[in-house]
Parts: sequence; C-alpha cells; structure tokens
Amino acid sequence: MTPTEEARFIALWNAGTETTAMAQALGIPRGTVSSRAATLVRQGKIQPRPKGGNYPRCKAQGRPESPPAGPTRAPPTSCDQAVDRAASPRH
Repeated sequence: MTPTEEARFIALWNAGTETTAMAQALGIPRGTVSSRAATLVRQGKIQPRPKGGNYPRCKAQGRPESPPAGPTRAPPTSCDQAVDRAASPRH
C-alpha cells in the first residue's frame, strides 16, 4: 500500500465508512479492507472499531450498598437478573 493509498484508507476509516463502502471506494475486496485495517491497528495508525453492533439492552449500573427496606422494591427485571448472575461467584 502506497502512502497515498494508506492516507485515503485512514481518512475513510476515521470518517466511519463501512468496510463494504471502503472496498468499493478503494477498488479492493472487502477482505483486503479488513486485513489492512488489522495491520494499521497493530501499527497504531488507526483505532479499532467497537465490536458487537447495537448498544446493549441493559446498561451495567452500580449496585446499591443495601437494598431498600420493605415491600416498596419493584420486582427484578431481566436486567436486574443479568446483573445478579454476573455478580454471583462461580464454583
């Protein structure tokens, strides 16, 4: 990859262009875009993109020091149950 091609690749990457669109703009296969991106990440020239797609359904929140007293506490939601499972030790 020439310095000019690298600069164009980095500009497209930093603009958030999808890999398919980058492949079309640069005239290279999509797999080559992924390969070049991995190489540039290793070299520290670009930042890796976040993995996982959509924003998580439940945000992790800090647990209160002690649960509220009495029956005023709402029943646990699926998010609360996920936090409880994550907090419990595994044996």
